[in-house]
Amino acid sequence: MSVDTDIATKERILGLRLTLFIVVGAVFGFGYHRLVGCRSGACLITANPYVSTLYGALMGYLLSGGFGR
Repeated sequence: MSVDTDIATKERILGLRLTLFIVVGAVFGFGYHRLVGCRSGACLITANPYVSTLYGALMGYLLSGGFGR
């Protein structure tokens, strides 16, 4: 294998890892909204399923180490 192939393979693995963390984070964010949620609507993050899903995706991104690429 050449050096270019090794670099491309590593980049592909990092991209898949990042995608996996983001998707799992979004699923957990949406699940948190559905299971815990906020009945009154006063909770900023958990009252809206879109916000909680995006927040979960952001947390997945940060946990993946994607910001340090």
